Amino acid sequence: MASPDSQHPQSNPEPTILRRFASLVGLLGASLFFTGWIYRSVYFFHFNIELTTLDLPVQSFFIVPIQVLFGDGRAIARTLLALILMIPTLYLSLLGVRVFGDWFASRYSSFQNWVKQKPSQGFWMRGYQLIIEFDPLNFDSIKFLSSLVDESVIVAWVLIILFHLAHSQGVADAQRDIGPHSTLPVVTFITPENRIPLGSFLDKPFDKQQISPGFRVFGTLKPFDSLLGSEVTDGTDTQEPTRVWRLLLERDGWIYLIPTDPTMENQTEFPPVVVVQKSMYGDQMMILSPTF
Repeated sequence: MASPDSQHPQSNPEPTILRRFASLVGLLGASLFFTGWIYRSVYFFHFNIELTTLDLPVQSFFIVPIQVLFGDGRAIARTLLALILMIPTLYLSLLGVRVFGDWFASRYSSFQNWVKQKPSQGFWMRGYQLIIEFDPLNFDSIKFLSSLVDESVIVAWVLIILFHLAHSQGVADAQRDIGPHSTLPVVTFITPENRIPLGSFLDKPFDKQQISPGFRVFGTLKPFDSLLGSEVTDGTDTQEPTRVWRLLLERDGWIYLIPTDPTMENQTEFPPVVVVQKSMYGDQMMILSPTF
């Protein structure tokens, strides 16, 4: 006759492989999205553009971390160094949490012995004795809290490292894209005269533009005056240009253009961003090229 234990086998309390894999995928997805969000926030912050106003596709935030972690040799070296430093950091942090937990447990045991030696008189002493009888250190919720603290320490350090990697890569890429090694495409943008106040005439490209009447302005005119007359890439076949217009972003019917200086290697001052609304009438033309 079969025993009751054989008829009702005990379920395995350990999570299955599928549950572990689902948990790992969830944590990996959250980490990738966090990295992509930090990278893009830092990158566009240097151009005074708020990331929440761009309405970028959510799936793109999961692709950006590949560039952050493995985009070039420097990024790979930085990622490997972060992984090497993360292992002893996590070990020391968890060891510190364990040491603190043991210290707290010993202090609590001393407190238990002190309460047991006192007579049960007074409101506070009776409350202490109830806590001693309850013995919260052996309660299941305390054990769960201890595991939760360990996992929180691990997640916190991972997020700190990812934040540092994304932040540093965002700053480096923003500085790269305003210099001679920019990965942004060179743009040639042609629009009718009455669409925007900036822009040189095709028949007289290097003459300072006469602004068409009908435009109004708010704020200071200094940024406008600094760009007026410098809309066309200067230089000749034998002379390298000192100003090249590049396409920073095209999103939601808006075109973001920036003037860059290909002669400056370590440029720290970021250029102004010219935002132009795309026309619905087909009277604009934009040509993109990899080089000037």
